[in-house]
Amino acid sequence: MNNELTFLLGVLIAVIIVIAIRKTRKNNDHYDERQLMVRGRAYQIGFMTMLVFSASYMLLSVAFEELLKFGYLWNAMSMFVGLTIFAVYSILNDAFFSLKEKGDNYIFTCILVVVVNCIGISPSVQNITSIMDLIGSYKFLNVLCILSFVIILITLVTKRNLDRKDEE
Repeated sequence: MNNELTFLLGVLIAVIIVIAIRKTRKNNDHYDERQLMVRGRAYQIGFMTMLVFSASYMLLSVAFEELLKFGYLWNAMSMFVGLTIFAVYSILNDAFFSLKEKGDNYIFTCILVVVVNCIGISPSVQNITSIMDLIGSYKFLNVLCILSFVIILITLVTKRNLDRKDEE
């Protein structure tokens, strides 16, 4: 099976797993008014980040036509940066988790996503000779995903430790 088909199959399996988890999970999304306001602000910041990335790509690709072949990369970067900013802002302002959630499952999920992406990228990185080969490859999406979820994981663990110190 070729690499592109394997990549698409992996994405399809990930989407199916996420949908299955969301369907089986009980709806414990009970946020108070402050959390909803903070989440709204986090969505706004994440969206504006994606908008800035998209607009910068559009303007730069007019000036440098060779950037057109990296459109998927710019879109992926805008999505991952927007997601990361939303998550970090929400976590730091105590609005990421609902009132009944502890956050252990998110830490486990972040670790799982990082490990799976590291496993997925390791065989193909051995054949890459330069950083531009990696950036030009679809495997760079794995790198972006790893970076985003490592940042989110570090934020989750740091916030958890800060909250425990505040309780003591």
